[in-house]
Amino acid sequence: MFYERRSRYYIDPEIQNFIMKTFVGSIVVIVIGLALLFIRMNVYMHNSSDIIQQGIHLGQMSSEAIAKEKSELLMGDVKFTFQLFMIVLFVQIWLSLLAFKFSHKIAGPIYHLKRVIKDIKKGDVSLRARIRRTDKLHGFVDEFNSLLDFYEDNYIHPKEKNKKILSIDTKKTVTGS
Repeated sequence: MFYERRSRYYIDPEIQNFIMKTFVGSIVVIVIGLALLFIRMNVYMHNSSDIIQQGIHLGQMSSEAIAKEKSELLMGDVKFTFQLFMIVLFVQIWLSLLAFKFSHKIAGPIYHLKRVIKDIKKGDVSLRARIRRTDKLHGFVDEFNSLLDFYEDNYIHPKEKNKKILSIDTKKTVTGS
């Protein structure tokens, strides 16, 4: 396997952008869900405020108690809004980093395969693709290398293969096997 450290982290923008857009789409769904929760909480706070106002009209609450209740409702609303914002921000940052890391595990092997193909086009048919054990697409890379082996054996060096087959046949003929 190929274990050197990466020198480039934004390897294949087309693929990585696609994957990151998918994760960002997930983030948008989460944000919409949290916004709906926030709206619901605001409705609850508004209804609580209405209950306080009804208490005022019925004369059940003093003006000091009303001011205290309003202040507590407002502070609760501010705290809730801040907490919601922090949760959304944390989730957004976490999902973005996760998307970037995940996209790298796919884009890295594709980038490496492109480099190997370019080098093979230049004439070095002995090259093989190697990727890190943590990367994705191992099956694809193995099949790619198998195709290169087949191509090299059957089209680049067929005479050497035929010589090996002939030497095996002559050994069988001489020994009588």
